[in-house]
Amino acid sequence: MRVLTLSAVAMALIIGAACSSGEQTPQPVRSSSRPNPVVTTQSVASGCHPLYPVGLNVSTRDPAELPYLRQVTACTNHAGSAVLLRNTGDVIWTPRTTTTQRVTVTMMKDTLRAQSFRTIFDQTALLVPLTDLVVPVAPNLVEWTLEPALTAAWQAHDHVADLIQKHGEQQLSDALAGNSKRRQAFATCTLSGYHAYEQAGNIRTGSPTEAMLAGWGLATGTGECALAWRAADQADAARNIRTATFADDLARMRTNVAWMSKTDDLLTILGRLGKAIVLVR
Repeated sequence: MRVLTLSAVAMALIIGAACSSGEQTPQPVRSSSRPNPVVTTQSVASGCHPLYPVGLNVSTRDPAELPYLRQVTACTNHAGSAVLLRNTGDVIWTPRTTTTQRVTVTMMKDTLRAQSFRTIFDQTALLVPLTDLVVPVAPNLVEWTLEPALTAAWQAHDHVADLIQKHGEQQLSDALAGNSKRRQAFATCTLSGYHAYEQAGNIRTGSPTEAMLAGWGLATGTGECALAWRAADQADAARNIRTATFADDLARMRTNVAWMSKTDDLLTILGRLGKAIVLVR
């Protein structure tokens, strides 16, 4: 298990958790004078962990968020002193607490890809897809926030990892950790895609995935991502290592219609959610 630090921060898009006993947390409200009613989903105990066997009720004021909220299983122990968050979906959440103290978060289930991603963004407590974490405070003190821009970056990070993995597990390991040219390029491209997505403006029109990949310079072959990836290509070629090259693999991402369409659908929906919801206590 990995131990991480979580700071107490108040954010928009607050999700409240409640114990299965029926005790409710203070619910967030919109800045509007007519807030939407609270909608609730319940985590099934069968999806919990033996150490955290009690499923929790989780509430939000935006019904459109429920499909994603249901992909996070929230559980607590019998003492109600900690919360397990299990992400079985495709989106990224940031857990937070409403306490004034720093909290130590434990990763119960982790992956090399998730570790790579959190290191790139220097955010150690992100709830990345296919990971579990434990926040050691009572359920009524735990919140988690949907992160559209980080989800966009994760979709690209995960897809490029798949491309690299086709050339061998060692190539993937080099990209996910360490300080090799490939690792540096992987981090540079992930950040470039993230910033391009954030700067794309209103993503209700056009393709959010195209905006993200444009930040990589896939159309022009220029920019930090393209230059860093080609430098890694040259370093690997000098060592007779075959891995995912900029020209042969990354540039073809734009012609992967299935991946582009699926990612566009997800990011467009999340982008609208992020713009529609501003929750405050």
